[in-house]
Amino acid sequence: MRERMSHQERREGWRERIATFYDSGLSASQFCAEHGVKSHQFWYWLRRLIE
Repeated sequence: MRERMSHQERREGWRERIATFYDSGLSASQFCAEHGVKSHQFWYWLRRLIE
């Protein structure tokens, strides 16, 4: 059985993913498609992390 990630672990994972997005030069939709990320989750975390 898999242990649930803490909010802090999830937040750090998304922080790394967003940094990868900025370094990629891809559009948000291209990045999401290539990395298997749901676009609504991507935009949610992007807004959360830049506040």
